[in-house]
Amino acid sequence: MSLLYMDLDPIDAIIQKLNDEFWKLAATKEEQHHQNALALLDDLASRHIYFQQFRLDMNCRLTHAKLFNSYTEDVLPRAYLYHLPEKLRQMQAQILELIQHVLDTDQESEETVPQKMVSYYKAAGDRAFRFCVQPVGFELIDDEVFA
Repeated sequence: MSLLYMDLDPIDAIIQKLNDEFWKLAATKEEQHHQNALALLDDLASRHIYFQQFRLDMNCRLTHAKLFNSYTEDVLPRAYLYHLPEKLRQMQAQILELIQHVLDTDQESEETVPQKMVSYYKAAGDRAFRFCVQPVGFELIDDEVFA
């Protein structure tokens, strides 16, 4: 829930700097831009758990780029980063709208939540937040760690 009310202005600035570093890295392949990008990803991840997975993905991409000397858009997605702040704001608005119109059980309504969901999705169309299945599994690893 904290992500829904998070001030995204500082996040936007970090993402813009990260995108700038990706551009510089692609152009020069200098180690300093690689290190700057890693530091920005750490900063972003420290601000909200939502950005932890993003950091892992981008770290992997940076490692791949360095290892294979491949700094193309499919490895370092600069266009994706450019649009990410807008997507985050859109996600915030869509989820808040969903909560207000469907999941808020304090509102007087004779409709059940599933009925409200159907009505909401019909009315909202493409601007509605779409849920995606996020499979999660847990297992015992080396008889020591359950993760």
